[in-house]
Amino acid sequence: MQASAISGKDPQSEAPAVAPPLYLVAVTITGIAGAAWLVDRPLGVGVVLVASLAAFALLAGGFTPRGWSIVFGALGVALVSTAALRAALWVVFPNLAFALILAAFAVRPPASWSDVLKSLLGPAIRSFSTPAYLFRSAGALVHGLKTKTLAPLTRGLVIGGALVAVFWALFASADRAFLEFSKRLIPDWDLGLWPFWVATFVFVVAVTTAFHLAGRLPFPGFLQAMIDQVQTGGGWRPRKVEWVTALTLLNLLFLAFVTVQALVLFAGHDHILRTANLSYAEYAREGFFQLLVSGTLTIAVVAVSWNRAERANGNDLTVIRGLLGVLCLMAFVVLVSAIRRLSLYEEAFGFTRLRLSAHALGLWVGGVLILLLIGGATLRTRWLARTTVILTACALLLFSGMNPEGMIAGRNLARFKETGKIDLPYLSGLSGDAVPELARLPAPMKTAALAGIEQELSRGEPWSSFNLGRERARGLLSIP
Repeated sequence: MQASAISGKDPQSEAPAVAPPLYLVAVTITGIAGAAWLVDRPLGVGVVLVASLAAFALLAGGFTPRGWSIVFGALGVALVSTAALRAALWVVFPNLAFALILAAFAVRPPASWSDVLKSLLGPAIRSFSTPAYLFRSAGALVHGLKTKTLAPLTRGLVIGGALVAVFWALFASADRAFLEFSKRLIPDWDLGLWPFWVATFVFVVAVTTAFHLAGRLPFPGFLQAMIDQVQTGGGWRPRKVEWVTALTLLNLLFLAFVTVQALVLFAGHDHILRTANLSYAEYAREGFFQLLVSGTLTIAVVAVSWNRAERANGNDLTVIRGLLGVLCLMAFVVLVSAIRRLSLYEEAFGFTRLRLSAHALGLWVGGVLILLLIGGATLRTRWLARTTVILTACALLLFSGMNPEGMIAGRNLARFKETGKIDLPYLSGLSGDAVPELARLPAPMKTAALAGIEQELSRGEPWSSFNLGRERARGLLSIP
């Protein structure tokens, strides 16, 4: 889908010279909200509100969502919302990062892998144009305001501000509850933070405007030509013997590895214990990540090979499809072996953030391999780019919804009941998401595991930092 499909007009004819006044107002409010709600305070509902204001600014700037834009935008909003649900930052930050990617896809929905690259590059490229664009737009707005409009507005603000100050003082002195509520609404300003406020304001405004321009302006022609040249291999069309030879050699290597792994998969602990000088840690840590990388590289090899294969004739295409299918299947077995290695390590030493994240990443790679197999079998691959993006977003949402730190704490408690072993120092470093599980520990151990978390939760937070995970933990620990 081209940029014209996003806005409903030819992007070449609607390249904005200046931003609409409503956009300037909306993006300014978004920047102020970002500075007020994100600086020097825990992440919470303020992140969701800032993202919502940024989305409104894009709408005010002329962006018209439809079709895939709505799908990607909705998934992005869902990922941003986890900032108000989960207290674990290592869970929230990847969601926020991918939400930015989804925002790029929303303003310029991709229809192919080359479109994915263009969608990702769009905001980065347009970020260089944002300063001049904003200054030009602000100058046009100020020039367009007549004195007869600006003067009454200024007087209205002054009179309104004075009236609000007088009546607020009366209401606050008459009702202590209203006073306390007002204190929560009004930030406790620390003037030493002003550089961070300014930097956050500029960052939020610049990022929002970069996405605004990426959706309104056509993709630069010279970069499009470079992408086309890379995609077509610079005119090089590989022959059948080249692809068959390369893919056959790679398949033979995978086959040799899979044959060895087949024994390991079913040998389990006894095999490891009989292996000289090989511990659980060495077996898992020295093997898992290499196997995970091999699965990821397989995806890249299959994607590039399939891009070339689509230009082959009927017989060549059949051969290449078969070789790529075998490669995907064996890569899938390699991933199963990798996850098995990690499971053995987890059984011996318990769950951690890194191990659970690695598990999830391995399952995601497996899901993408399945999509590639389906695309190769059906000879239809244009849906792969969008489907992979949606799969990734749904995987992140599922991972967040499972409460990873609650799972880590729960699995370690189950291991403690079976073996009597538990790593209290590690569990005490978890976030409020783990409190419901940690609260089930015996009294002395419970105190040790929750001491650090309880101290962290005892600190006051403004309303913009509201977070369901932390609030739930406060309730269980009876923290006001």
